Amino acid sequence: MAGNAVAQESASDVAGLGGCAISAWSTDKDRSGLNVRAGPGIAYPVIGRLPPPQQLDGEEYATEVNIVGSKDGWFRINSATTNNYGDADAEVVFEGDGWVSGRFLGRSVEGQYLYGAPSSHASVIFDFHDWPGDRKGADDFSLERLLSCKGWWVEVEGTFLGKHLRGWTDDTCGSQVTTCP
Repeated sequence: MAGNAVAQESASDVAGLGGCAISAWSTDKDRSGLNVRAGPGIAYPVIGRLPPPQQLDGEEYATEVNIVGSKDGWFRINSATTNNYGDADAEVVFEGDGWVSGRFLGRSVEGQYLYGAPSSHASVIFDFHDWPGDRKGADDFSLERLLSCKGWWVEVEGTFLGKHLRGWTDDTCGSQVTTCP
């Protein structure tokens, strides 16, 4: 696609948009930063870049994004900030509508279950506590990417002790420096 055909997202691009209200952090280590696009896909022009993680006093701090929707593995953001959680205030590095790939977003999975749909009434597809051996719990889940979101629910994909998993959870944390209550 060329020219104005991809300059702005069309009504069909946002059809099926999953609305949510979560945050995440950039996992993209590329020195040029994480691309923010005008629409949900690589065919859309880059309208901004989020800084890669920064090192400070031996700690790494990634850019944090406010997510308001998702479509096809892409997440609509309305702002992004950097914060070293020290003396300085958070710095806004992006404001406005943009899209980033869920392959480069992180959240910690803290819940016991992954569900087949975004509801606690959906079937449980995996129980992190029902695993043989000494290592149990979502702490051993290695998040590979975010897939979708709905409200507080997030569809995740990753591995747990060598087992590939994909499912929904409403028990994640968007803070990169602490666990959430």
